Amino acid sequence: MVENIERVEFGSEYLEVVLRLRRLVPAWVESYVGPQALADAVGVGDEVSVDELRESVHEFGQRVAAEEEEPDRTVWLLAQLRAISAALLWLGGERLSYVELFERCHGARVERVPDQRFEHAHALLDRVLPGRGDVAARYRGWRETQLVPRERLREALDSLAGEMRSRCRESFVCPTARRSSGS
Repeated sequence: MVENIERVEFGSEYLEVVLRLRRLVPAWVESYVGPQALADAVGVGDEVSVDELRESVHEFGQRVAAEEEEPDRTVWLLAQLRAISAALLWLGGERLSYVELFERCHGARVERVPDQRFEHAHALLDRVLPGRGDVAARYRGWRETQLVPRERLREALDSLAGEMRSRCRESFVCPTARRSSGS
């Protein structure tokens, strides 16, 4: 039981870091669905500077690396904290190259791709998109045909949900379904 309390502490501390980041740059945190009491407490706390938050993130990352026992949680939390730290570096005025910023924020390395690869992709699109002329304009035209009119959206979502339920029933057996069927 004590392990769960420690994990909740890391979870709450992570949420606090995110909420403090949101105070610095609201648009960087798209949504928050955690405990309202935590959001309220962070919202009325002292302002935090970029450097203070970055130091806090660094110290938190060291504790996670040393104390978190679950490898998947460790990897996930450290990746999130590296991304937040990189964002805070940028916010503090340090300019990183796009490649370095992307790698720190997303944990993936990007490489420059020769233009010929894009030309090949455009050729493939040119073959499958209806009509003639500019591929980008034809793609935009095709996308317009894929939009569901607002007045039919509910019907479309209900149909999609029904199809997904049907496919799930075919592919997976829910524990409640096993109990009710006597298995």
